[in-house]
Amino acid sequence: KKDIVVEALQRLQCDPHIKEEGEGLFAIDFEFQAKRFYLKVDESCAFTTLYDTYWYSFDSTDIEQFSLVKRIINDINWRGQVNLCYNNSEENGMTHVHTQASLLCIEEVNYVSYLRHILRECFIANNEFFRKFAESSVIEG
Repeated sequence: KKDIVVEALQRLQCDPHIKEEGEGLFAIDFEFQAKRFYLKVDESCAFTTLYDTYWYSFDSTDIEQFSLVKRIINDINWRGQVNLCYNNSEENGMTHVHTQASLLCIEEVNYVSYLRHILRECFIANNEFFRKFAESSVIEG
């Protein structure tokens, strides 16, 4: 799987940085259209997982913003091909928003086209999040 992923990234003109995390487990960092992503690869699994992390953060004690972000994430996830998620950091009191997608990684799939499509979907979901956030802020503000 790692070789399929690395070849696809190189064909997309990305410079993959590979870190072995265990036997058959790899984290691959790369930049695509000036944005940092990473892929988790498990050689024993047919799927890879793409992450775009920490692209929006806010104070976890801001209940109104938390509610709005949660509504927007649920709406986007309902219709999208990638998943938005969030986590609360007790260390700094912030909530962080991320994008995640699972991709089938087998020889029979054109992984280059598939990855390009999912990366595009990450940008679409990100833009949709900020569009809905701005609209809601105008409506509620």
